[in-house]
Amino acid sequence: MKACVLLLAVLVLVLSSPRPARAATGTDLIEAVQSFVSIGLSNADSAFTPLRGASIKVSPGEHYQVNKSFGPFMPDCHISGYPAPAEWVLSCSSPGLNAANVRQLLGLIYQGAIRGMPACFTRTLDPMTLRDETFRWDCHQADKAFSVDVSTQPTSNGDPSFLFEVYEYPGAQPPQPAPAPTSTAVVIQMARPEATLDMGGVQVPYVDYATLNLEMHATLISDKNPAHVHVTEMLKGGNEMPPFDWVWHYAGKQTLNGVQNVVVWICANLSPQEQTAALHRATLLGLLDAGLGGTVLQQAYATANAADTALGPQAPDPFANRRKLIYAMAKYFQ
Repeated sequence: MKACVLLLAVLVLVLSSPRPARAATGTDLIEAVQSFVSIGLSNADSAFTPLRGASIKVSPGEHYQVNKSFGPFMPDCHISGYPAPAEWVLSCSSPGLNAANVRQLLGLIYQGAIRGMPACFTRTLDPMTLRDETFRWDCHQADKAFSVDVSTQPTSNGDPSFLFEVYEYPGAQPPQPAPAPTSTAVVIQMARPEATLDMGGVQVPYVDYATLNLEMHATLISDKNPAHVHVTEMLKGGNEMPPFDWVWHYAGKQTLNGVQNVVVWICANLSPQEQTAALHRATLLGLLDAGLGGTVLQQAYATANAADTALGPQAPDPFANRRKLIYAMAKYFQ
């Protein structure tokens, strides 16, 4: 999923039930998934024992009701354990969600899941590991492993529905380390030369764009050459990222050993492709903050920065205007 700003206030979900329809916002869905993942992972190490309710007599394995409610998005939950191969799973199913855009629903679920995870969980894309999951993340420790799984399962009348699962795999061995990647040449993507480029209504001279694009790539591959700003990338779990910047976050400038650094936080739970795009966007914001965008872009940045400052210290998103500018620029900086 491409990281993008979702208009949560506009999206309305309807929970299918025998009772009158209950309207809920996209924010409600994000928070429900975040809570499920966070609480599930905090109890997974003990085979979900604190969450176990009454026993359910079904074979094979052990099965329990769940003594905690995860709200109307996840009314059907249970815990199951199986001996061979050893695994415990906390699972919840959603009701049918009447929504016009399933992709948007998946985007909200993706964001909620990531917001509940620590940094050790990496996005799993290997089709040999994936079964029929829509999303999966794995974390491996010395003597056990964990995963977070999301699957799509439409209801009988065709409404989208989802299965949410947190697994513990006791005794699982760490995977074999992947071979070191071979070095590849750095290819700098440049837009076709034009007099100006339209970046969200800002007409940027091509020479300014080209200079900033080359500076961004020099920053990303720099070995602290003082001739270039260096980027300090910090991978964070989704549960450590600011709520307004769950994909990437610009954390400011600092000087280390005489070299100017821009410090960026990148969500470790994203796919490699998403992490690369996030790193580029966070670095662009850092370079503009360092004054390296050229006259026109620096003026646009100053305007966006002033608009963010005017939001006040209690603003729920203190980077709203600067992030909007970066996303308008992003397609030109790959």
